[in-house]
Amino acid sequence: MVTNLSIPSGAARIAMPNLFDFTMYHGFMKSCTPLLNNIAVREIEVELSALDYLDSFALDMLMLLKERAISANKSLSLISPSIPVTRVLGTHFSEMFNIKHTTVAQTNDCESPCAAVPGRYAGERQNSQPSSWHM
Repeated sequence: MVTNLSIPSGAARIAMPNLFDFTMYHGFMKSCTPLLNNIAVREIEVELSALDYLDSFALDMLMLLKERAISANKSLSLISPSIPVTRVLGTHFSEMFNIKHTTVAQTNDCESPCAAVPGRYAGERQNSQPSSWHM
């Protein structure tokens, strides 16, 4: 998972693909660690506009990132969550995260898509795209 960094205002952005699940753990954390260690980064933004599906493990990763960001004196924002993601976040999770809604034109300047990185869980899923949205 490669992240193109642009930190003109102290914010670094990670763009998530259409699927965010347990297979992305290693790549997601590998992308986040340098951002947490970079003193120029004051805010980490996770772009969710293209995301169609996330599982409970992905929510756990976002909560872990939030805890690590707080420990590093950084803020975490979820940017433009898609409608399916907004439904999953619901009231409880949306209160836990700073959620920003921006237009697509504002969000395409510095991010690159994340991808699953081969690791312990990669390749274990039979169906890469869910046939319907389940909570």
